Amino acid sequence: MPTYRFLLDRDVQAVADALPASRVVTLAKVGLPATASDDEIIEAACENRCIIVTANGRDFVPKALAYIRQSSRRSKGRCHDLNGLVVLPSGLEAQRRLLREGPRRMWYDDRPVTWLDVSGRSYYVRFKKLGRADVSPLPRCRVCERNEIGRRNRKKKGG
Repeated sequence: MPTYRFLLDRDVQAVADALPASRVVTLAKVGLPATASDDEIIEAACENRCIIVTANGRDFVPKALAYIRQSSRRSKGRCHDLNGLVVLPSGLEAQRRLLREGPRRMWYDDRPVTWLDVSGRSYYVRFKKLGRADVSPLPRCRVCERNEIGRRNRKKKGG
C-alpha cells in the first residue's frame, strides 16, 4: 500500500506535532545532524522517500530543482526524483494550523490534493497564511518520466 512520510527541515521541527507522529521522520532518524545542510536534507528525503517540509523556500526550491536535474546523468546509478516539497510561511502557530488544514487547502487542476498525492506525484506546495495553497508538479527525473509514459502507453494498449 502506498504511503508517505515527512522529513522536517530544522526551521520547522517544532511543528511536528501538527502531523501524525508515525509519518514524521526526524533528521536524526535518517542519520543527519541537526546542522545538516539543505543539500543533505534533500538527498536524505530522496533516499527515504519523504516529503520535505521547510519554511526556507528561497533556498530549498532552487536546490531541489538542481538536485532533480542531476537525474539526467543518473549519477551514482540512481534517479533524483523527490517525493514532494512543502514550504510554509513564517510563524509557528500559522505553520501548525496550515499543516493540519493542508488537505483542505491543497488543490491542483480543480481537484483536491492529499498528502499521498503530494508524495506520489511529487508536488511542490507553497502554503500562504490565508486561502488555498499554490500547488504545482515538481519536474520529474527524466528516466522516471519516461517509465511513467511507458506505463501509461501500455495501459492504453491493454497490456
